[in-house]
Amino acid sequence: MINIGHYVVTWLGTSWIKALLPLDDGYSTYVYSWARTVDDAVTQGDHYYQPTPYWGESFVARRLTLGLAVGQERLFKLMSRQIGAQMQRDQINVIHAHFGRAGYYALPLIKRYPVPLLTSFYGYDVSEYPATYPKWREYYRALFNSLDYALCLGKVMQKNVIELGCPPEKTVIHHLGVNVQAIPYVSRQWQPGTPLRILIAAAFRERKGIPYALEALGAFQHDYPIELTIIGDAPDHPDGPVEKQKILQALETFGLQKVTRLLGSQPYQTLL
Repeated sequence: MINIGHYVVTWLGTSWIKALLPLDDGYSTYVYSWARTVDDAVTQGDHYYQPTPYWGESFVARRLTLGLAVGQERLFKLMSRQIGAQMQRDQINVIHAHFGRAGYYALPLIKRYPVPLLTSFYGYDVSEYPATYPKWREYYRALFNSLDYALCLGKVMQKNVIELGCPPEKTVIHHLGVNVQAIPYVSRQWQPGTPLRILIAAAFRERKGIPYALEALGAFQHDYPIELTIIGDAPDHPDGPVEKQKILQALETFGLQKVTRLLGSQPYQTLL
């Protein structure tokens, strides 16, 4: 049995990380986190470890948790000692850190508990973090010297990781996968004269372009009736509330309020 330890700074219950957890026979997965903002099937299971308290899912609790996760950076050596001890008890064979920041904070783990370290990069940790916090360029060099592989979502990200100092031979393109067998295909035919049902599912971030989609739908509805469902909300990011206000304003400006259901953030199974 090969035991894989997934290491994150804050467990957010993100569906695309959850999709990486189930494995074939012969593998077992564990999750280690400094803190969490949700209580879900993963955190309630026997293979989840967190050395800090859980404060709940309210807005205040989430802000407290995320602030604590940042504050813990000064205490990450202590956190790493606790998590490393638990990894030893779980007999972890490979550590998979999610985001470059978690990879750097995993370095004390592999010094005390020498196992292979993989680090997945996802976006902001490659572009925003090193640009906003120059010290992270130095931290990343330390990470690249010690990790076994840096997993990148595509060629552009791979190029950016190499430019940050990662040896090319340590970079691997590793796309986020979706288990299509778990999503049965259902053929749907639109009947003229009935509303065309449209779904937008995304975090409310500027790069998603949701206001532009709403502008297009606002024009489209003059020719065809529509029913719009939006699943998503402002993430714990400074531009989240600003983008949410733009989306709400776009719904009003383009006359979509009466045909739109705003469901907020929903579990992955609800989305399916």
